[in-house]
Amino acid sequence: KGPRSLLHLKRTFFEAVKRAIALGEFRPPDKTVIVPQNDDLWFTSFDVVKEPKNNAVIFFERDVSGSVGEEERKVISYLCDLCEFWLAQNYDRLEKVYIIHDDQAARVSREEFFTVDWGGGTTCSVALAKTHEIIDVEFPVSQWNIYVVYLSDGFNWSSDNEIFLNLLSEKIFPIVNQFNYAQIAIHRPWWPAYDKSGAKTFSSPGTLGQEILKRFPNVENLAYAEVATGN
Repeated sequence: KGPRSLLHLKRTFFEAVKRAIALGEFRPPDKTVIVPQNDDLWFTSFDVVKEPKNNAVIFFERDVSGSVGEEERKVISYLCDLCEFWLAQNYDRLEKVYIIHDDQAARVSREEFFTVDWGGGTTCSVALAKTHEIIDVEFPVSQWNIYVVYLSDGFNWSSDNEIFLNLLSEKIFPIVNQFNYAQIAIHRPWWPAYDKSGAKTFSSPGTLGQEILKRFPNVENLAYAEVATGN
């Protein structure tokens, strides 16, 4: 059914011919007059065409040094699932990249991301450098919406904090939709003794997050969260 202005003439006539042949009403050259009936009518209509949204890629990054243990990995897994679920609802195509680091960074599989422990020192800036390298080669900014989720317990080599902040400012913020920093807050009974030892090379727990907030108080594409494990 439909308005006569949308009548599909070719399809309507084709249906009328099929009906006439089936009923024996069309037998050339004797019977050649075909009059379409209501059941023969076809009308043009609209089609729903889904317009694909822009592609999105999410970089999951985490510290796999000796300070990150089983409890932190459980929290990290939960947070990654939440981020991935939200983005998957908003983009038709979502690519995932997993990066782990201690004082070196590497791209790994999803399974390795949640299970690997390297146990070395902590140089957080190498994760950002690896992210920028991969984006530059595989994910042109003009074609991708880029999200980064960096998960840390807040430890870092003291000398690396400034390098990390400069990379954020110069290389990451200008090209990503959002940089998300999640700091896993967990009690470490051994820290006070280490802190007083006089030989520490790490910044205090949580220092990296504090430095990010202090340096970038009004950056729109920065999201920060401190996640307590309850211990």
